[in-house]
Amino acid sequence: MKLKRRGSRRLATAAVGLCVGAALAAPAANAAYVNGRTFLSGVPASERVVRDGESKTLLVNEREITRITGSGTVDTTFGDEGTVHTRNVGVAVLATGKILVLHPGVPGSTEPSLTQLRANGTPDPTFGTAGSIVVPLGKRFNTATAITAMPGGRIIVAGQTGEALDQRSGVIKGADVIVRLRPNGELDPSFGTGGRLNFGEAGPGGYYAYYYAYYGLSIAIGNLTLTPEGGIIAQTEEGNAFLRIGRAGRVDGTFGQKGIAKVPKLGGGAELQPVLGPVMLPTGNLIVVGTYDAAPNAKASRYRVASTRLTGKGKIDRNYGENGFAEFGNEGDLFATGAILGREGGVAIETIARVPRGANLTKLGALSLKKGGALDPAFADGGRLTTEFNGAIQGDGLVAQPEGRVLLVGYRSAAKAANEGTLLARVPLVAKP
Repeated sequence: MKLKRRGSRRLATAAVGLCVGAALAAPAANAAYVNGRTFLSGVPASERVVRDGESKTLLVNEREITRITGSGTVDTTFGDEGTVHTRNVGVAVLATGKILVLHPGVPGSTEPSLTQLRANGTPDPTFGTAGSIVVPLGKRFNTATAITAMPGGRIIVAGQTGEALDQRSGVIKGADVIVRLRPNGELDPSFGTGGRLNFGEAGPGGYYAYYYAYYGLSIAIGNLTLTPEGGIIAQTEEGNAFLRIGRAGRVDGTFGQKGIAKVPKLGGGAELQPVLGPVMLPTGNLIVVGTYDAAPNAKASRYRVASTRLTGKGKIDRNYGENGFAEFGNEGDLFATGAILGREGGVAIETIARVPRGANLTKLGALSLKKGGALDPAFADGGRLTTEFNGAIQGDGLVAQPEGRVLLVGYRSAAKAANEGTLLARVPLVAKP
């Protein structure tokens, strides 16, 4: 199986990331929010946006972790003037305020590892050796791809393991694997077999190995989402396949087809490209959000946003939206770049709009959907928001904030370094009376 890099922005970045943007007057890098927004010059683009406590936010890319305060400034008490420099493929924040950083490793060279940081960004000496442990994925060639943490402090890591590696193609001859660790980093024997669930060998789910490869799990797992019962939804890096695993580390064969659910095509044969990170509802249902080409057979693409709801059994809920899908567009192109739980069982979606279609101008925005998939009229302009941020913008994701607000995170490329950096916009999900 070929290891692929995490790609939650793969469609939006490919579509708009090469534009040349215009300058936008904004507050200085250490200024608080002005009219709900701020611009942080010099803060690089994020691959993941993670909530850290009530109001702080971690902006994570493959080499850096930067913490933003609740007022929209860089938290200079964290790491080196606000940033921890470390190669990683993901982070998870514990209830204690400590931060787990997953290092991917290099197959055949260095093993994947996990570092626990204190709240100030320094290694926690009480964890492993000098704050780090080796992640025991399996055999000789190992690499880690995703992480999440359970409320009680146990840690779940996904990756790939094998006995051989094709040096030219980067293909690990092995299988996907998920391990669950105790809070101290040791394997949790109550999960799978001795703490591991391996999809290419005999053991729990092993006899499904060919089936998993056929239905899309031959590529790396890119996201882990907890279920209300303490199980896991594992999403592939390509985004369109979901595997449900029970709390004890057994594949839930009642979900989808033998444990795997895939999002069906929309009308006209269009295929949804989901963002990484489905929205788990308290009921156990799953909201999947992504972007699709509404004109797949035309010379010029037309991108729109769509969401769908999967039941706890992995079946599309035809009572959601129109025949299972809620679709949204504009007079140009609209891309989904992140989704989180909204208000009253709905969902909040970060978007990038390009108007007119094919133009070099893009804008950061959002949609707020009600429980059934319709736009929430209490949010912004009839359920839609377009910020004043424009230029060559990519969306990095969004997180929940106190008092029913959400924080939109983006990045603007520009010819001048002073105009290039991270964009933050904090908006309420319900308009003030």
